[in-house]
Amino acid sequence: MEPLFLRSAIRHYNKAKEARTKLFSNPKLIDYDALLDEIENSAMCIISATNCLEAYINYIIKKYLPKESKIFDDTSSHRQKWLWVPTALNLPKKFVPEEKPFSDFSNLIRWRNNAIHYMPEYRRARGSVSQVINQFNLENAELSIRIIKDMVTMLSEGSNIPLP
Repeated sequence: MEPLFLRSAIRHYNKAKEARTKLFSNPKLIDYDALLDEIENSAMCIISATNCLEAYINYIIKKYLPKESKIFDDTSSHRQKWLWVPTALNLPKKFVPEEKPFSDFSNLIRWRNNAIHYMPEYRRARGSVSQVINQFNLENAELSIRIIKDMVTMLSEGSNIPLP
């Protein structure tokens, strides 16, 4: 499934990019449809990127740690899995929660959770943009694609796990 989620993330990133271009094509007029398209496609990119990384780490666990895979049941977070796998495989590089790429990965999970478990907040707007566009925008969509690459690359560096 991870290749399909990656494909989906890239496709939605490209659509968010098109929406951003359309949004700023006329600086005198705000194209609200283009703004909504950027938010929607950025959110879908972020969700797909997170799903890609979850599917990938599950694949790695099943392939390289089949006996230990029972340690992680449905209640284990994929964030925990990414921290655990390098140690279980005795890989030279370990993820550090406060350092990149893991800190970016944690943000990705938070953004995904904010979309999936959205709870509206009714308060006065501060500034010119909302909390939704602060998370679901072209920049974060682009970052989510980079996070996939960085997490998978770091996991494979110095190990017998080939880059997909």
